Amino acid sequence: MPLSQIAEKLKRTEDAIKTKAVFLKIKRRNNYWTDDELRILKAIYPSQGAKIVSGMINRSYHATIYKAKLIGIRREFMEIIPSKLINGKANDFEVGFIIGLIEGEGCLSASVSAGKLDLILQIANTNRQLLEKAQEIIGGKIYCQHQSHLGHMNCKDAYKLKISSIKTLYVTLLKLQTHFIGKRKQCDLLLDICECKLSRGRHNLTTNKEKEISIQIRALNKRGVRV
Repeated sequence: MPLSQIAEKLKRTEDAIKTKAVFLKIKRRNNYWTDDELRILKAIYPSQGAKIVSGMINRSYHATIYKAKLIGIRREFMEIIPSKLINGKANDFEVGFIIGLIEGEGCLSASVSAGKLDLILQIANTNRQLLEKAQEIIGGKIYCQHQSHLGHMNCKDAYKLKISSIKTLYVTLLKLQTHFIGKRKQCDLLLDICECKLSRGRHNLTTNKEKEISIQIRALNKRGVRV
């Protein structure tokens, strides 16, 4: 019930109601769902359920189930890989560490091939231990590119940490979005394209809107200036 209605029923001022509530140690519950909470609910609840979502958004288990039913979201069983970041256990230093790696050594990419949409967060480096530390925080898989196989005998092997699961990528970027500077536009566009994909299911062909967004992301990822 709004504060104004409570004040009217009790015939007290709103300030008096607030003061009495503080004195009695009564805390008002926040029943309004933010846009970010709803985005996480829509993206994660179908595959992971109320237990995971409620922990991510600091809502009760039953409130999460009720909200999902209220807006017509049902459980499915699509894969998402939890990580330290997704579970809300990454500290500020670890978040900054990941942002620095992505800004300096990473790439947020989208491509369409034969009607299939590929969305990837990738960090490349010759130091495997560095990527293993990042993997502890955001998950993903590490791949090795042997330079000797490419004829580069005097070069170190290169390693790549990749996240390509759309649901995992979506929640990871939601957690990192506000921290980006140089790659903020790519992050925003990748979130948009993830939402398009998640909203229509996993088996449909790529839409024109998704193709347009992927072109914008590729343009942002181009290096140098053409003269």
